[in-house]
Amino acid sequence: PGVRILGVELDGALNAIKYTSIRFSGAYTDAIYTDFKNKPNAVEDNFTGAPAYVDATGKTLPGAAKFTANISPEFRYPVNYFGRNEFHTSFTETFTSKYNSDANLSDYGNIRAHVNTDFAIGIGRKDGLFDASFIAKNLFDNQTHVAQTWNTYQPAFPRWVGVQFSGKF
Repeated sequence: PGVRILGVELDGALNAIKYTSIRFSGAYTDAIYTDFKNKPNAVEDNFTGAPAYVDATGKTLPGAAKFTANISPEFRYPVNYFGRNEFHTSFTETFTSKYNSDANLSDYGNIRAHVNTDFAIGIGRKDGLFDASFIAKNLFDNQTHVAQTWNTYQPAFPRWVGVQFSGKF
């Protein structure tokens, strides 16, 4: 009962350009404690004589970024070699504003705003019977960690590059 979460989200797609589709989304989130007068103290504030609990009323919930957004353009072009094929390429750009990942809202839990990019390029049949794609996740090797506290750390997802084959029977 001591939490309030409000927000707005926009999702859409634009298909007005030949062979191209652009998907996009964005969200604003306001997630705060409306009544949390006995939050355990963050570790850096647990010194001798410090209060064991603090008032977190009005503070943003852990893990709640104010803004998130992504855009994902995809280009598909017919290629008529060996039947009905198509060349395709896409990328996805995601943005997350700063947030605190620690349940006790420690200063050590602050995660900076960051952008991540994924990319793919390939060729396949229009009917989906076969496709081969080169894929790069976290293309620019963004090292912004996912979560941290004073004594734990979850690193960023590493850059991943590979080839994907898919098809239908």
